[in-house]
Amino acid sequence: MKKTGRLVLFFTVISNLIIIYAVVASGINEFLIFWNKVSLKYTIGIILVASIWYFVWITRINKKREFADLSTYTSSDLLNLNDDKDFLPTQCPECEEECWYESKDPNATLVLTCWNCQHLFSYVWCEKSGMGGDFIKNIAHKPSSWECPDCHTAYPISGHVFENPKNTVSYKQLPKSVVLSNKARQYRFQKEQAITSVIFLSTMLMGFSLVPPVVNALEKASSQFVTITEANSPLLYSCGAFLIFLFSFVAMWYGLVMSLLWLFKKIKAMNEARLKAM
Repeated sequence: MKKTGRLVLFFTVISNLIIIYAVVASGINEFLIFWNKVSLKYTIGIILVASIWYFVWITRINKKREFADLSTYTSSDLLNLNDDKDFLPTQCPECEEECWYESKDPNATLVLTCWNCQHLFSYVWCEKSGMGGDFIKNIAHKPSSWECPDCHTAYPISGHVFENPKNTVSYKQLPKSVVLSNKARQYRFQKEQAITSVIFLSTMLMGFSLVPPVVNALEKASSQFVTITEANSPLLYSCGAFLIFLFSFVAMWYGLVMSLLWLFKKIKAMNEARLKAM
């Protein structure tokens, strides 16, 4: 886990502990009563809107013309369509046409021939940066290595890669079973994306509906701290109140705001990786 991820995780845990302490200190029953009075109706509304939103989203996916060929298949049949697992798409850097090639290893180092313009280009994968593309320069000179443009890691190239360039085909030239399997994969991905987005956003909004009762609990817990420390030690009260306020603010910022931004970036990266693998 990277430094940012560890920092977000740390403050997320701290902020959750602060909230739990505040809820317990102010009284769980009072917290639930306040939540029921102020936020419960919003939670019910969010669930209702999320359900309608999901239904409309799925209906639009089912009505897409590109998935018309899948209408006769059941859900179990769609799961079994995987003839496209060894066919991968890329783009010719010369004519920019989509090129499909067959390979059991999606991260293999390959030299490809464009089906449209016969241009020779490469597809390689950098494990360190997690990106792939046409990174072999001067293919005609058969270089012994290539370098990732992102992390500048050098990788060796076997000589046999240049001896047998792999031919590519257009999407229309793919076997029908492969086309159906690819459509089924995209269909499943779009449905998974719909349910994941709806659950994530509705959960996040329901989490925000807890803000008023949580703030109320924090106010009551802090007032208890103020009453105890102010009576016993004014200095401890002044320093402690400031430090608790400052740390609580930082913890809440990282725990409730930065964690969501970090999670959004993770979801975006996962979606881009899945789209690339299609």
